[in-house]
Amino acid sequence: MGKVRISIRLDLEQAERIRQHASRAGMDISAYLVRSATRQMAETEAVEEQFSGVDALIAGGGRS
Repeated sequence: MGKVRISIRLDLEQAERIRQHASRAGMDISAYLVRSATRQMAETEAVEEQFSGVDALIAGGGRS
């Protein structure tokens, strides 16, 4: 699978905090951001899946 470059803009303070956290984790910034984003996506997807039944009930006006 090929790699894609994504460019982001950060405040200097945000960039420094990310650098520090990546360093403490023994990772480069790119790997750290990918890991962090992947974890967040998995968490969001798990919550969405958990509440999908409730969302369907709400969308259907509460009818079961």
